[in-house]
Amino acid sequence: MKRTIIGAPLPNLPWEDRPNNCKDVVWRYSGNPILGWNPIPKAARIFN
Repeated sequence: MKRTIIGAPLPNLPWEDRPNNCKDVVWRYSGNPILGWNPIPKAARIFN
């Protein structure tokens, strides 16, 4: 089955190829940090 996305390109969307050791359908972008619980005072979570 061939699929085509119709629409304008997104040049500012960060992208990197799937890591060789990853078999997941979706993988984490390496430039996106993993933040722990309570990363700064008075903030329980930060979502990016």
